[in-house]
Amino acid sequence: MIFKTRERWPGPLAEAGWLRSHLKDKNLRVLDVRSYFGQTIAGYPWGHIPGAFSANPDTFFTMGSADRHILPRDVLEPALSTLGLGRNVSIVVYDETTGPSAALAYWAFLAMGFGHVSVLNGGWQGWTQVGGPVEKDLPGFPEPAFSPAASGDHLLADTGYVIKALERGDAQFVDARTPAEFAAEHIPGAVSWAWTENILREREPEWLKPKSDLAHHAETLGLSPKREVICYCDTGAQAAHLCFVLRYLGFLRTRLYVGSWDAWSKSEAYAT
Repeated sequence: MIFKTRERWPGPLAEAGWLRSHLKDKNLRVLDVRSYFGQTIAGYPWGHIPGAFSANPDTFFTMGSADRHILPRDVLEPALSTLGLGRNVSIVVYDETTGPSAALAYWAFLAMGFGHVSVLNGGWQGWTQVGGPVEKDLPGFPEPAFSPAASGDHLLADTGYVIKALERGDAQFVDARTPAEFAAEHIPGAVSWAWTENILREREPEWLKPKSDLAHHAETLGLSPKREVICYCDTGAQAAHLCFVLRYLGFLRTRLYVGSWDAWSKSEAYAT
């Protein structure tokens, strides 16, 4: 067990109260994945959760080709070390609410082999709403050796894998795009589950829906944790939100099609 306190690692979803009580745990790393621009007075430089580092989850993936994948470990190691990430850390990621950026970072860290990763429910807005402490100072950690315990390649899919899964006919495909985009065209056999269905959008901030509601929705779509699930959207981030939710529900055989529709629409399989 990483934490030497009574409360265990919270699982895929961390509440603000839990994080607040664990901020000083030496093996906890908090990552702020909000995007910000120099001309706006918002984002990490103007305030963040104490001890949090700023990170962009898109930088963990290859760029310039439709079929994206996690960068090689030797490329990732320097960047992850500067974030204070080593084998024996637990990670909590947050974005503005409980959105795709945090989910993409969550899934990327799982795929890198980190076992204890959580998304902060409500994100930055939720944290400030409940009165969580805020700081502007930049944190500092000794650089650890980046050595996660195991590879998480089984959490990702590329176009080749998707084609083979379609040929086998044993995988469940879930489309995280809007219902209109799904209705226009989708991967054969896929069901529609827009990622926005996971969020209580009538509230500010946007918290994740109750677990029972999410489980009911999965059941309504006919999804089974006994079968593999492959999630996709346009370019991966929204699908990562579904992957995160399914993991939260106990669907351990879930893969993110990182290239998603952008890759699929450029493949020979789509053309035929």
